[in-house]
Amino acid sequence: MDTHFAPVERADDSELRNSIELVCTDPVIDALLQAVSGLFAVLNEERQVLAVNDTLLNTLGIKDPAQIIGLRPGEVLNCVHACEYPSGCGTTKYCVTCDAVISMMACLKNGLPDERKCILQVQRNGRVDDMSLLVRTTVLKVQGQRILLLTLQDITTAEKRAEVERIFFHDISNIALALLGNAEMLQLDDGNDTRALTNEAVVLSRRLAREIHLQKALLRDRDEYYRVDIVDINVNELFNDVSAVFAGHPVTKRKIFSIDPAGLDCQNVRSDYSLVSRILVNMVMNAFEASLYGQTVKLGVTREGDEVVFHVWNAGHIPEPITFRIFQRHFTTKEGTGHGLGTYAMKLFGEKYLGGIVNFATSEEAGTTFTLRLPT
Repeated sequence: MDTHFAPVERADDSELRNSIELVCTDPVIDALLQAVSGLFAVLNEERQVLAVNDTLLNTLGIKDPAQIIGLRPGEVLNCVHACEYPSGCGTTKYCVTCDAVISMMACLKNGLPDERKCILQVQRNGRVDDMSLLVRTTVLKVQGQRILLLTLQDITTAEKRAEVERIFFHDISNIALALLGNAEMLQLDDGNDTRALTNEAVVLSRRLAREIHLQKALLRDRDEYYRVDIVDINVNELFNDVSAVFAGHPVTKRKIFSIDPAGLDCQNVRSDYSLVSRILVNMVMNAFEASLYGQTVKLGVTREGDEVVFHVWNAGHIPEPITFRIFQRHFTTKEGTGHGLGTYAMKLFGEKYLGGIVNFATSEEAGTTFTLRLPT
């Protein structure tokens, strides 16, 4: 059978029984199963489960351990991609970027402990949830047979908290500082500019309130936490606001930002201004981050029948393994925590809240274009 990454082969029934008996009678492994408080599993070289601790069983709601013996980790965790190929976990096109199987393969290859952050989508109670795990694998020899020790730590909540710290507080701080400056000017005003300053304070306050609602929706990912506000959006004003975000921004250093004038005659678009603006800012930010010095990022819009299509282009190319996970929450190629939210937010807001379509096309020849297609 074919595989996109890890070996397909599994131990036969006889080999599996012998390995299970081996680990179940080994005092070291028995002590580890009792001592490790997190999710812990013992695997053979074919990445099949030989034994697990009670914490893993209780966390996943598994009453009979026999149900998961011989399965691979993705199959145990109900990864949505684990059963897409007959050969199972570790062999699909998505597994090329799965850090759990990468960690296991690296550990088996060099014999050294390996720790990575794994992002996966799992099926739970009839819905798909995003899950972040800190995966640590260690190889151990038991009577001449190599065994994999797999420890899993659920860091999903910590990742969400990092998102808030990186995006929410940064954005809220900027708006709050603008409000503070506006209020201080009102204190010093002699009455001539009071109305203009008050109006600006009202606009900033509304933006602050909308930003809080946006972040609440992003953290909880439920329809009822954000009420879409459909208004007439002037495309020129929208693009000016997006441009203002990147005026002097470090990410634009020695790079060029260009707005394609061809489609600006679209004039008004009816949608939620805050969401459309946020999506375009995320698209432009990602395009700049993927661009080299001297390269250009282009923002434009076209009307196609009864739809309007916003598009952001850069000259970079996204490797194929990454394209399969580009909209997955927490998934990122960047170092550190708090990343992997921009493309996920595009998809969530653009499709779930605005009823549009968010997509991208990429190639070495044509570069990468992200699009937001909205009904008018």
